[in-house]
Amino acid sequence: MVTKSFTPNTDATPSTVNSSATNGLPAAAPALVTLNDSGSIVSSVNFIAFGFGVGEGTAMAMARWYAPRHDVRMTGVFPDRMLTPVVDSLDVAWDALSERLDGLTDEEYGWEPVDGCWTVRRVDGAWTADWADPDPVPAPVTTIAWRLWHLAVDCFDSYSSRLFGTTGTGLSGRAWVDNADVAFTRLGEAWSVFRSGVAAWDDDLLWRPLGADWGPVADKTNLDLALHAKRELIHHGAEIALLRDLFAATGGARLG
Repeated sequence: MVTKSFTPNTDATPSTVNSSATNGLPAAAPALVTLNDSGSIVSSVNFIAFGFGVGEGTAMAMARWYAPRHDVRMTGVFPDRMLTPVVDSLDVAWDALSERLDGLTDEEYGWEPVDGCWTVRRVDGAWTADWADPDPVPAPVTTIAWRLWHLAVDCFDSYSSRLFGTTGTGLSGRAWVDNADVAFTRLGEAWSVFRSGVAAWDDDLLWRPLGADWGPVADKTNLDLALHAKRELIHHGAEIALLRDLFAATGGARLG
């Protein structure tokens, strides 16, 4: 499947938050999050972390996401710790992909399991990723080579160039590389620049709109982009893992 790019845990509890006991909640429930709407009508929203199967940091993120989208403002119950679970979750997604890429061979890298795959091929002397705009329907199957280009250049470096004014690979557009080892190195470089830039934000920057350089998603926030980047890692990481499993099971034979 082709997907084009998007063109905090702590033991401390803020003193301004109502305790679970005060609100008659079980002891294990996190504190009440109080929101004020623009009409000064106070509404109380219980984000009970275990009820959603998420940690306290994620529950707080849900509240922070909800507020600006529903003309609601926070009362100041959130400390400056939102960035920590954002970066931690990015790291978890990256580590899973990095481990799954260990030992990737050139044969796996360029394997085309079916006819009509999008891949990376030599065009006018340069290695170039296949592309079409708008997307073909149905979307073509893409090789591991194509997916690694998409993550490194089309996602991370594209994001970093607009957010931080720099990139990891030094590549742009559809330019890519022809072997697995170099591709993994370039992906790591792109990831490192993006991840370092995000980790240097503070909570205020998380909520800053992306701005005019981002076209139709200009009103989305830096946080939206960070979460989208995690989605790209998980999405394409799962596809790459499946392709490696299929390659091993078939010996690299065509599937159809």
